[in-house]
Amino acid sequence: MRFFFTPYFLAVSATVIFAAIGVAVTNWDDVTKTLSRLYQPAYFPLILAVIFLVIGAHEFAPGLPCKHFGGEVHELGFLLIYFQPALYGNVSDAWLFPEKVKRPWVGFAGPYFELFLWALATLAWRLTDIETTVNFVAFAIMTSSGFKTLLNFKPLIKLDGYYLLSDWLEIPNLRKRAFATIGRGLKNFSVPPCRRPRPPPGANASPASGMASWQWFPRLPSSGSRW
Repeated sequence: MRFFFTPYFLAVSATVIFAAIGVAVTNWDDVTKTLSRLYQPAYFPLILAVIFLVIGAHEFAPGLPCKHFGGEVHELGFLLIYFQPALYGNVSDAWLFPEKVKRPWVGFAGPYFELFLWALATLAWRLTDIETTVNFVAFAIMTSSGFKTLLNFKPLIKLDGYYLLSDWLEIPNLRKRAFATIGRGLKNFSVPPCRRPRPPPGANASPASGMASWQWFPRLPSSGSRW
């Protein structure tokens, strides 16, 4: 497992990812023409099983850097994220790391590992025969994980990108505090500066985060997510 935390793995995985992006871009017409294969009901169970396994790998991946940096994974479980089945691992020990630079690696591991799986699947799809099961499974991972990984990196949705930004800024409950900052600003708009109450310590957060999140969160259905 130590190989995953070396510059060599980062170089190899980054090379594979960029190569896969080139393959996806240059073969985009073939991708769009092959999408109809995913709409065959007979393949739905296989597609769901593949997606579930990839989601599981995504959710369990942060446990590796958490353990590597001295933390513990105290809880594993099942939940729904925007009505998608998922597994999760409690890596809250990352907040106890004395070195701030180690924390983002825990949150980054999940989406990056899924992006790496997407890259491997993309290359496998291009190199295998279209009539084989390997080709179909690779295409299912390629089409599902690509968009989902981009969605995970968005800091405006309470997924990996949001928690990476929260860790980097060292502001827990960033969205809640951003909305609170905006609310105080609106309440104090008509109040003279000398009469405005001082905000509690650590209460200020980026208003831009709150305003941007306002455009996204109401449009996404709530789920039984547990974080």
